[in-house]
Amino acid sequence: LKTDYVDLYQFQCTNKIYKPNDGTGMYECMMKAKDDGFIHHIGLSTHNLKIAKNAIISGLYETIQYPLSYLSGKEELELISLCKNYNVGFIATKIRNDGLLPQMDLSIAYMSQFDNVLCVWDIQRESELNTLLDLTKKIPVLDDDKKDRIHKEVIKFTNHFCHGCKECLPCPKNIKIDTCLRSMLSYKRANEIEPDIKNEMMKIKECVHCNLCRIRCPYDLDVPEMLKQNLKEYLNASGGNE
Repeated sequence: LKTDYVDLYQFQCTNKIYKPNDGTGMYECMMKAKDDGFIHHIGLSTHNLKIAKNAIISGLYETIQYPLSYLSGKEELELISLCKNYNVGFIATKIRNDGLLPQMDLSIAYMSQFDNVLCVWDIQRESELNTLLDLTKKIPVLDDDKKDRIHKEVIKFTNHFCHGCKECLPCPKNIKIDTCLRSMLSYKRANEIEPDIKNEMMKIKECVHCNLCRIRCPYDLDVPEMLKQNLKEYLNASGGNE
């Protein structure tokens, strides 16, 4: 990295909170690196709401990285004030849900209301970066018009919303679960079926309902049922062409 130290080192997408004397040695390793001057701050990145909450109040982590967007629910938004109360930095990711929420002005206006949140923008194209830079010259205001547009987006996507965290994978039948679920979300947004999605969607028929994906999902989604419904929607949208 051509540097003598790293400012912030995070445990990435962990499904547990590493603590001193927990038998793993993970936190002790991080503390030694900090004592030796190789890292300055210890953080944790997770998609699990319970893990995020407990990490914040543990006093062991200086930052929490967690997905946040205007589709986030009440419990997820409560993490913001919890971080402020415990003096923990909040790093927000998947603000645009990997491009699923294309209206950049809405995302910027929404996120600007939180003064203790650092946004890591999921930019995928140079044009998106240019739009972001232009909008940040004068931050859009979260006015009534934008609130109304956000409300419509929430109605469209909430209830069966795949966050694309990939925690459900791997599937024993090699179904690309996140790809299948998010492709249909994209269809609902753009009313256009992705041309290369057919083979992946047809794999849903091979699902054996082992429920591994449901157990792994940090958002407690009924993934097998969602796959079933998404296949039905795909067949309807594609004219029943298998």
